[in-house]
Amino acid sequence: MTRPEQEAQLLDDIASNLRAEGYDVYVRPRQEVLPAFMAGIRIDAVAFGKPKNLAIALVVSGATPNGSLDALRSRLEGESDWDLRVFLVRPGADSKAVALTSGSAIRTSLDTVKRLHSEGLSPPALLMAWATFEGLARSQSPSVFSRPQTPGRLVELLAGEGRVTPTEADLLRRLANTRNALVHGDLETTVSGADIESFIAILEHLFGPQSQEAA
Repeated sequence: MTRPEQEAQLLDDIASNLRAEGYDVYVRPRQEVLPAFMAGIRIDAVAFGKPKNLAIALVVSGATPNGSLDALRSRLEGESDWDLRVFLVRPGADSKAVALTSGSAIRTSLDTVKRLHSEGLSPPALLMAWATFEGLARSQSPSVFSRPQTPGRLVELLAGEGRVTPTEADLLRRLANTRNALVHGDLETTVSGADIESFIAILEHLFGPQSQEAA
């Protein structure tokens, strides 16, 4: 993967995650999108939302600094409603393609989600549901999801294709935040049984004809 491709993929992932958190995100924004204090500054992305707006910059590992990041930091000083997030691009580092999951494995995974849910184990059921969700999406669109995906990107692409409804996408965005909190150690995060039931229904709908093949 070339460096521009790496940068584009990273920005896509960042934007998807932030949109899942409720931000309005602009990648490589035009000048008219930016606030006046950013005039003339090259910026990789901006995200408008709460608790603060975000200025997003990519830094290439090993590259000579060009002063853009320092200029951006200087412009953000005193702007209390803005934060800066910097992400590192490592040229040559590329995630490996993930093997496709069989229909029978997806069925088994979905049955595991249901069992965990029936036993009242909602947090592990949610994590297993996300694993099932990604494996299912990859099995149906291998060229699109050949590499590891962020939850936010999964939701945005499936919503864009109309494979999940706007209401389902809103639920999945919220559950993506819950999933992220869990995997990063927030063990007091609450997961409702009703949300797991809704997630299971989405998975069953997406599984569709494969469910019959695997039966």
